[in-house]
Amino acid sequence: MTVEWNQSTMLWAYALPCLLFFSVQTDMAADQTQAGESAVAKDTSSLTRNTYSIKLSLSQQASYDFIRGNLGLLDFKLDVQQSTSLHLRTFDLSTQNRCTVELNSQSTDSTAFSEIQAGDSQLFVSLRCAYAAGWLVDPYVSASMSTPLLAQHANSPSIERIGSIFDPLTTAQNCGVQYRSVSERARWMLQASASMQQIQSHHSSRLTDNLLTPDVIEHYKALAGLECGMNAELTLDSSTSYSAQYLSRKNILQNSSWQIQCTNELKIRLRKSLGLTLNLVLNYDDTQTKRLQFKQSTYLSLQLEF
Repeated sequence: MTVEWNQSTMLWAYALPCLLFFSVQTDMAADQTQAGESAVAKDTSSLTRNTYSIKLSLSQQASYDFIRGNLGLLDFKLDVQQSTSLHLRTFDLSTQNRCTVELNSQSTDSTAFSEIQAGDSQLFVSLRCAYAAGWLVDPYVSASMSTPLLAQHANSPSIERIGSIFDPLTTAQNCGVQYRSVSERARWMLQASASMQQIQSHHSSRLTDNLLTPDVIEHYKALAGLECGMNAELTLDSSTSYSAQYLSRKNILQNSSWQIQCTNELKIRLRKSLGLTLNLVLNYDDTQTKRLQFKQSTYLSLQLEF
């Protein structure tokens, strides 16, 4: 069984349920609209919500990661997102789909800004089902898939390719419990789960290769362990909001420390569709490097939501 066949199988395994779920809930939303507000009021056991957003942004970034080292970026990005939530009796079903296309000019410690090339373009698909029965915590299961969309290189196209379409392909599955709290100005969620992750690659083996076996280049890597996380959103005023995400992961298949990732984002709405975003991502993973990896970004963006 070849790597390409595995990647294609995993892609369809994630894409088909998303397409089916999107089709079913779109039909339900249309039926609710045609029935009118009075019919919806009579039956609140099934509620559907769709959200779409298109964002064009120009940003400055500074980062350090184990693949490219210290890096400065001037970046142009198109971000298209679609999310769907369906409340069906005691079940909360949701999908989140995101497509990002990024072009940038890079500079490193030893090179000036390069010609414009493809950046961290990505396709991300996720499915989530929670059992909301009114308990203190809600059990849930989730699955996600992500892959680069365009060919990516460490510094320039002549140095090293670090990603291309379905190379690598990352899939993940979680099963655990979550606790939610919602108020007028704040929303936050705590979650703990058992997790599995699979990474498949063909040429881009930086995420799959085992450094303990230098004579063999691995193109598949499986992880299993525990995850703990927190998501928080805080509305500061009518034009300013802050969000934070914290995730820690322990891989039980190898002797490693907890992997920790923390994302902080401050959004300021300047005009109706024009906004300024300050973003900071911190990542520690001792299987990649002993240094703290980070990514700091400042975005000026034009965003449409409907």
